[in-house]
Amino acid sequence: MTITLSQVAKASGYSLPTVSQILNSKGRFPKQTRDLVLKKARELGYRPNALAQAIRHQRFDCVTLLMSTQNRPYYHTGIIDGVHDRLAQDNVSLEIARLPDEKLTDEGFVPRILQVLRSDGLLIEYNHRIPERMIELIENHHLPSVWMNSKQSANCVRVDDIQLARTATEHLLGLGHQRIAYLSFAPSSHYSRPEREQGYCNAMADAGLSAVVRAAGQRVASPEDREAAYRSVLEDAARPTAVVTYSANEACGLIYRAALKGVRIPEDLSVIAFEDSVRGKVTMDIALTMVTVPLLEMARAATDMMLRRIADPLPSLPVERIPGELNIQATTAPPGA
Repeated sequence: MTITLSQVAKASGYSLPTVSQILNSKGRFPKQTRDLVLKKARELGYRPNALAQAIRHQRFDCVTLLMSTQNRPYYHTGIIDGVHDRLAQDNVSLEIARLPDEKLTDEGFVPRILQVLRSDGLLIEYNHRIPERMIELIENHHLPSVWMNSKQSANCVRVDDIQLARTATEHLLGLGHQRIAYLSFAPSSHYSRPEREQGYCNAMADAGLSAVVRAAGQRVASPEDREAAYRSVLEDAARPTAVVTYSANEACGLIYRAALKGVRIPEDLSVIAFEDSVRGKVTMDIALTMVTVPLLEMARAATDMMLRRIADPLPSLPVERIPGELNIQATTAPPGA
């Protein structure tokens, strides 16, 4: 049974306007009056009508993390935790929605999406092969939205992948390595693959050295492509003394195959990877030197931007790039150490 304001008013003996103002923390009333109304509301089990309040205040106090059913999202604990914890500071709720591209490009649906989702803004976790029409509709209707982990021109927070790769490569250069290769099996459709490769190439060029890129597959590398890439690194006549890998997956695969060939890590081959800040410094029981991919920090920054856009959705906000940090562990050392 739903308890109404009228029932609270009747039980307390005060008028409906008085009870309404007290329960909405408005007006000035004697402490005795306020305490009695609040006591009767608790005794009756009164709960405010969230939908009615949202309509009245034109705010739902809710943000939606939006994903597509056609695009596999980077659905990670670090992103969820970062968004949820930041919203909780402002007493804003988090909802998650996965919608098909047909809806996300529908001119009749997108302008109404906030009302349908009962949300004040959209945190969009849709990071590659994004329909252009979806972007146009969101921009044209000035929907309060922020893109995460996506390469957009504004209203976007993403990891600074160029900086990540430069940091990794410069660490190896600082140890004295000159024959440094780059290994990636990441799908080419995600912006991080070319940007990490660019950061590596830039650092090598600045050091006056040649870049050696081993990138397998355009979408998802096949097992045969992976094996060929590993062999090209380990069986090269001028084998590199160090390798920068796109992720810990490539790093662990390389370390395993190196062990089979008697190549010691890090004495014969140093390996550094990128890995998210939530998983920590150890992957698959390997104390892997890595540059953190700051997903938690990215999510918090995106949520901050989202709250600013809800307050004022019209001005576009510049892109924020979140840097990672170097964590030196057991897989890198000077060449021949």
